[in-house]
Amino acid sequence: MIAQVTAAALAAETKLLAHPACVDTIPSSAGREDHVSMGMTAALKARTAVENACSGLAIELLVAAQALDLRRPLRAGVGAAAAHEVIRKQVAYMEEDRELHRDIAAVREMLPEIEAAARAAAGLDQAPGSG
Repeated sequence: MIAQVTAAALAAETKLLAHPACVDTIPSSAGREDHVSMGMTAALKARTAVENACSGLAIELLVAAQALDLRRPLRAGVGAAAAHEVIRKQVAYMEEDRELHRDIAAVREMLPEIEAAARAAAGLDQAPGSG
């Protein structure tokens, strides 16, 4: 359940980050400047939102890998099976409770590899528009 709680917390934080930075522009220089760029603030919020999304995706993939193992002998589609194989190279099946932060971090680091394997297995590794 801790994976779900973590994902929910990430989603809640990201919703707060969605508040536009430009709404909070504050006059400066004794009122002579009525606009202060909040571009850097917006960029930092966007970066955090992307990091949260990557962590949320890693959690979903980790939980999905565990679910695929629990549903055996049923088999996943080719893309999901390829993603599962990549995940299991680094993260073992959870037989007993353990801290998940290392597993989540490992899957997060593997996101590009997981995507590439799933796309290749599903025949989606071609350039857009090439077939």
